[in-house]
Order: sequence, then C-alpha cells, then structure tokens
Amino acid sequence: MGNATNICSDKTGTLTQNRMTVLKGLFADTRCDDTINRVPILVSKRALEFILEGIACCSTARIVYNNSDGGIDEDGNEIIKEEKTPTIIGNKTEAALLLLAQSAWSSNDDTDFRREMARFGQPGGSRILIPFSSQRKSMTVLVNKPTVDVLESL
Repeated sequence: MGNATNICSDKTGTLTQNRMTVLKGLFADTRCDDTINRVPILVSKRALEFILEGIACCSTARIVYNNSDGGIDEDGNEIIKEEKTPTIIGNKTEAALLLLAQSAWSSNDDTDFRREMARFGQPGGSRILIPFSSQRKSMTVLVNKPTVDVLESL
C-alpha cells in the first residue's frame, strides 16, 4: 500500500461489515478495470507471483473460513453450508487485497493465504517486518529468498 493516494469505498455496509472489494487497480504498470479476471492475463507470471507475495507478506490481516454457520436443525445437528464464509480479521483494505489474491489468483482458497505465502518463521520466510507508519506512508517486510543469497524488500 505504499504510495497509495486514494482508497475509494462506499459506506453502504462495506466498512461496517469489514468487507471491502478490489474492483480496479494498477498492477505492474498495467491498469486493470476487472482485477479478478484480467490481472493474471495482462501481467507476466513473475509479476503476478511478486504481487501475490507482496500482498501476503505486507499484510497483517487474516481470512478465516467458516462453513458451519448454517445454524442448528430441529434434531440439534449442526447444518453445514456448502459455501464457506470468510471472516475477516484485521485491516479492511489489506483483507480486500487478500480476498482478491486468494479467490482469483491463487488456488489456496482453503488455507490462510497470508501465512502460506509469507512463510513467517520458516526457512526462506519473512524475517523483519517494519509496521506501517503514517509518517513514512509505507511498511516494509524483508524476505529471505532461499534461491538467492540476499534479502528482498517488499
């Protein structure tokens, strides 16, 4: 989210329900009006991987899926819904980016996308997180890449 000048959202439940959605964006110098379907086609595979890794590593939000919110039937048995419902924990904007990345650009829809991609505490995973500062207007995560002998700043 470094260098973001505007984040536009409506107030008809989006913010109160902690549910924002990414509709348009500029990814790898490519403007996308249909982010879900167009970004994976318009940007290179390496750029998409870098975007996914950046979203995963530079987010403190989490998505938790719950498929047991169908209630209780008359016999006292839990009703399991077919469709899993995401519960957002954390920053709304970060969660919107995670939902976009997880649902549209990744096949990891049953796992915690952020934790899976960031590999916190694992070899080759994120090492240092410098939190967002309104003074700097950015956050930084240093990632140790197992294939190269350098730290990458996202």
